Amino acid sequence: MERYTYEMRPSFARSIDIRNCRNVSVRDIIIDDSNDWSMRITGCDDVDISNVKIFGRRGNSDGIDICGSRNVTVSDIFTRVWDDSFVVKALDTGNSENILFKDSVLWNDFARPIEVGVELRADKVRNVRFENIDIIHSTTGYPLMGIHHGDRAEVSDIVFNNIRIADAPGAQLFDIRIADSVWSRDT
Repeated sequence: MERYTYEMRPSFARSIDIRNCRNVSVRDIIIDDSNDWSMRITGCDDVDISNVKIFGRRGNSDGIDICGSRNVTVSDIFTRVWDDSFVVKALDTGNSENILFKDSVLWNDFARPIEVGVELRADKVRNVRFENIDIIHSTTGYPLMGIHHGDRAEVSDIVFNNIRIADAPGAQLFDIRIADSVWSRDT
């Protein structure tokens, strides 16, 4: 992806962008230097993502963004990204439900390693679990984990379990925020 500049995003935005699919499996790949979110799963059902390594050195080079999808398992992932590593959103593509991130290692150079939000445009975002995850680097002071809500979804049953943290001087451990943001669209 290093050939695709930031300005080329309208044509070549994401390394992997899976939309409105069922029974998806993504395994055993490396994503290097996406010029936007590295992997976006939108409006999908029954997704399994495992043994993926993601390296992103640019702004907005998120790791894995699960958007308005259901029954998703993300496991055995390594990220070293400039932006967020694991994110759950809902972009008017249905509820985000039954999502599990587990057994992974996250290195963030700028933004949040683990986040629910900020774009939560759905009726519900629920039953989201982050388990057995090592955050090994995050030095900018941003919250390491959080729920950030500026749209309409009812958010419930979000679990953070067995999250280990190293090399995060000055970082806030966790925050929950309900506030408008630049990304909010709902009134």
